[in-house]
Amino acid sequence: MSADSPDFSSSVVVIPVAQLTVPAVDFPDWTDGYVDITGAITPGEDFPDWTKALVQPVIPVSDPTQLSGLVFWLNAKKVAQGDGTAVTAWADLSGNGNGFAQGAATNPPTLYTTTTAELINGHPAVRFTASSHTALNSATTPTYGSPFTLCMVAQAVTAGQTGYFAHVFGGGVDIYWLMNTGNLELANSSANNLTDGAVDTVAHSHLVIAASTGTVLQDGAQIIHGTSQAPGAGAGAMVLGALTTDGLNFPSSIRIGEVFLYNRALNATEQVEVDGYMRDGWGTP
Repeated sequence: MSADSPDFSSSVVVIPVAQLTVPAVDFPDWTDGYVDITGAITPGEDFPDWTKALVQPVIPVSDPTQLSGLVFWLNAKKVAQGDGTAVTAWADLSGNGNGFAQGAATNPPTLYTTTTAELINGHPAVRFTASSHTALNSATTPTYGSPFTLCMVAQAVTAGQTGYFAHVFGGGVDIYWLMNTGNLELANSSANNLTDGAVDTVAHSHLVIAASTGTVLQDGAQIIHGTSQAPGAGAGAMVLGALTTDGLNFPSSIRIGEVFLYNRALNATEQVEVDGYMRDGWGTP
């Protein structure tokens, strides 16, 4: 400030802009009083730009039920079983009764709660094994709608495998979300296969929007996006860990911590809210 600067000891200071100069360093602390600057000013290098709007952070949801359209919600942390036990049924936490069960003629996956090597960043996980053809299928045939949003915390046990994280049937279109020789792929039986994103052995949060424009977000970043085909209305059964309900076709070796599905496309803000929930809860990147 210049020698003629006003006395800042008073509680309210009105400064004509003509008398205000902005030093490069040692800007005074005005936190003890109220400053009313009249006229327009141009912020300097060390002067805050008060013309900018405040940025409000997006707060993650506390759980998936906070958003509308939830069809089912599976969470390995909520399975009341011991370490190393078979998961023949995985209860739905959404309240809709859309749980998953062991497929016909398949071996069930295994729940791990304390075996360190099988956990997802220290949290319980349901382990699917390709060599054992493990799979879980939706025990009911709920209506997913068109489009829908699938959210999952998952980890590939080995990179470069060809297997399925999930397969959704119904409405005349089969939606696959798969690992294909080292890449993630969003595909269906009658439209383009969208491939991108290397498969590694790190646990990730994934958000898949199945629609006429298919999208996959991994840890909040878009890795797949392009022309696809929306599932038909009333899409039904779903398989985890393989392509087919018996687990015999394209099984995968993966760990799943949590998976839930909405019968609509989440908007941009909701995507951030859900991704933040998954990443906070599972310690994914």
